[in-house]
Amino acid sequence: MKRAGFTLIEMITVMAVIVILTSLVLSINSYVQRKSAMSRAQGEIQAMSTFITNYETDNGGVPRGDETDKLDPITSGAPVGSKDYEKANQTLYIALSGDTQLNFRPVEKSYAQDFFRPERIHFEDPKAKERKVKYIQDPFGNCYGYSTLGALVEEKFLDALKKTPTKADRKTFASKGGGVGFNSTFDLWSTGGLNSNTPSELDRKKWVKNW
Repeated sequence: MKRAGFTLIEMITVMAVIVILTSLVLSINSYVQRKSAMSRAQGEIQAMSTFITNYETDNGGVPRGDETDKLDPITSGAPVGSKDYEKANQTLYIALSGDTQLNFRPVEKSYAQDFFRPERIHFEDPKAKERKVKYIQDPFGNCYGYSTLGALVEEKFLDALKKTPTKADRKTFASKGGGVGFNSTFDLWSTGGLNSNTPSELDRKKWVKNW
């Protein structure tokens, strides 16, 4: 009497089906996780934008410094390991949190009560007794981008407009790469997990941003 069993072809077919189904499940899971992260980033950007507006009301301007005036969302798209991203981000964090020493201990007025929880902060050494804040991180674990380059360009343009109304042109004050920012107050964004040294328009369309 013959023993029933699978042929080699049948086993290969079953394995192929399992591989295909596994790939589909992983793809769907990855898509769902990304959509969730994008939604979270959008919510966080909206929340921080509100905090920035409240800060502006009290202080006559948005959080700003040389670092935020320097970061250009048009030419800078690589937040991973970027000192420019991190320094601009820290300026925003200090202003909104009141944590002037970057030690996760606010000492001045906070405009973001209960927002800066540990899961939203990237620390230099999470296990250290004295944790040092490195930057506000997006749901992808990268540094949020924050720029006031648009405000700088607008400021210079208005000054020029007073002096020579017929010759004033915003493009005159563009950054080296041609950037003038997207908003005349502040730009806030997450690159959505992307890390491109020279972001294209297509790259920026995949970002989560306030413009």
